[in-house]
Formats: sequence, structure tokens, C-alpha cells
Amino acid sequence: MAFGCDICRTSVRGTGKRLPRASPRSASTPYPGAERILEMSDEELRIRFRQLPLSRAKPAGLRRNATIARAKAAGAPRGTR
Repeated sequence: MAFGCDICRTSVRGTGKRLPRASPRSASTPYPGAERILEMSDEELRIRFRQLPLSRAKPAGLRRNATIARAKAAGAPRGTR
């Protein structure tokens, strides 16, 4: 996962309200993965993550996090991403 911790993905910070575990859309559409996110255009990212909390990160934030996730998956030493 390239964005958000378990707590952030299940609660709204500061309000104590819980979010649903998965929306029908997110449950039926698999996460595209870091490589695919890096290949997608801004418009593709906006459409893919529309109405999902991930859209708050904007395309640049999603790509930044996907780059970090890809480096971590590859075992890159900290600070060399």
C-alpha cells in the first residue's frame, strides 16, 4: 500500500468517526500497485481514485508515495530513494 496507515485508513483524524472498511468500488477494483501508479497520467489517477480517500493525496502525492513503496519493496537502504 502506497498511502496511509491502518489507523488513518479506518478513522477520520480528530473526529473519532470510523470509516467503512471498504467502499463497494474499492472492494471491487484492486489496488493498481506502485508500478502502475507511476505509469498513470494525472487524469487516470483522478478517475481511478475519485471519491476515495486516496484522492486527497493528489497525483503528485500518489506518485511520491508509490516511488517510496517501490524502493522499500526493492530493499533500498533508507535515504537512497
